[in-house]
Amino acid sequence: MDCSSQIRSVGELCYPWLLSVWVKTPMLRNSGILSSSACLPLADPIIFEDLSKGMVTLLVCPERENPAFMGR
Repeated sequence: MDCSSQIRSVGELCYPWLLSVWVKTPMLRNSGILSSSACLPLADPIIFEDLSKGMVTLLVCPERENPAFMGR
């Protein structure tokens, strides 16, 4: 699957990166939100699948994000 640089492909699904999503985007309205490490779907796909059921899943990776967002 070919996802844009703002989206990560995991299996056959694409998940947006946390800091690339506009806070007022319609997909977040009245939704449960899961903020997950980007490596969780690869490290333990069963736990990731259980946690993300019925949730809008946003991935985050401190190594990928701009250090200005993380602070010191």
